[in-house]
Amino acid sequence: MPPLFEFKGDFHTRIILKEFARLDNPTLGRYDNDLEQGEFGLYIDDAEDMNPDPSAEQIRAIHYLQQYQQEILESVFHFCKEKVIPDYKEFLPPADYPEAYPKLAGVADLPSFLGVNEIMIKTSHKDGSAYIVLGFTSMLDIEHGLYIIMHQLRPIGHGTMGDLEYDKMVEDMNAGKKPEEMPIPKEKLKVDKLIEPHPKYGKLKPWQKSHNLYYPYKFVREDRMEELQQFFEQNSAAAKKYKHATGLLELAVRWKKPEMVDYLLTQKPARVISAFEIALRNQDFPLAQQLIAYETNINGYIGQDAFLFKILRQFYKNYAEEVNRTAYELLIETTFQQGGNPFIKEKFGRDALFCYRYFENEKIKEEIDTLVKKYCRKYGVAIPEK
Repeated sequence: MPPLFEFKGDFHTRIILKEFARLDNPTLGRYDNDLEQGEFGLYIDDAEDMNPDPSAEQIRAIHYLQQYQQEILESVFHFCKEKVIPDYKEFLPPADYPEAYPKLAGVADLPSFLGVNEIMIKTSHKDGSAYIVLGFTSMLDIEHGLYIIMHQLRPIGHGTMGDLEYDKMVEDMNAGKKPEEMPIPKEKLKVDKLIEPHPKYGKLKPWQKSHNLYYPYKFVREDRMEELQQFFEQNSAAAKKYKHATGLLELAVRWKKPEMVDYLLTQKPARVISAFEIALRNQDFPLAQQLIAYETNINGYIGQDAFLFKILRQFYKNYAEEVNRTAYELLIETTFQQGGNPFIKEKFGRDALFCYRYFENEKIKEEIDTLVKKYCRKYGVAIPEK
């Protein structure tokens, strides 16, 4: 058996489970698992605190998993035979779906039924060991999988990832306890600053990464310009990593914060196409034009991602009503002023004019095409021969 798992700062990591590699059906299980090495994805739930390590109960559960692999697979086999399969037969008749119910005589037959997706270690625990969720791809539901909650060798509940029976885990965890012995929910940790990596590992926990990612959003939402500027002026490691002007710009456009938009454009967002789409849907034409003019690599967006593609689709929707026609024409011309070429194709052979396929009114399509070709000639863009 390989050495017992040693935590090195990553809550999303890998684990060697040689016995689990016996579930080696190539059509089941995650593509990035290494069955030859018996290496699988391990996801350790992180408590929302500043402790850089998992709990002792979580580490014990991981070690237990490594030491009792064969016994755990035996337990999974019996649970599937005695509980999971009978449950599924109530709404997935074997007569209609025979492929979902391969013959299972023993653990050796499990590869025809299950493939390992991932293993999750929960924060909830009992008797000194955390609960584990074993995630499988299953013949019962290849799309949504089969997830089984385990406590050591005991299966507790099952379901897909979206409807796993966590209530049974809570019942099991609290079984036999008096009301005064029930765990008291911890008050949610309140942090009103960027979190720096803990010096022990130099890494952030998953919840801390999420906190840092969304931390500046409130400045945009609440019109806290001064604090937004202070955020971008910070030079800490965390601030440098999470100064994402692109995402904040999208929010500022969505929430119609023009002052914030102007400031965030000075912070050099990497992409403005999503913000542009929002402005276009809002019919904020001056802002849409401003965002096109900001883009220095307009031909980096081609096919259905092209600025012109998005403009023409919106233009077509409003064309018959003659609403804002001049504004749309100005946006079209602005793409050409920025050096746009509507005939550049992406790998599937689609260019910005691929949008024509969605235009059912031939007269409007012809008028829009005439307009596009006018700007092609004006700005020297060669029109391909048909």
